[in-house]
Amino acid sequence: MTTNEVLKILDFLNQKKLLTVEQYDELKAKTFANFAEAEKQIRRRVLVSDEDWTQKAKILKLA
Repeated sequence: MTTNEVLKILDFLNQKKLLTVEQYDELKAKTFANFAEAEKQIRRRVLVSDEDWTQKAKILKLA
C-alpha cells in the first residue's frame, strides 16, 4: 500500500467522523515517519547519492 493510499483511507475515516482529530493527526504523522524511514533504508541498500535518488524518483513518478 502506498503512502497516498493510506492518506486517502485516513481522510475518508476522518470525513466519516470515525477518528478523533488526535487519532487522525497521530496516524498521519506515523504514516509520513514510516515513509521517511523506509526511504532511508532503501537508499542505504541501493547506495545511491541524493541526486541520483531524486532523478530515479522523478522517473518512477512519471511511469
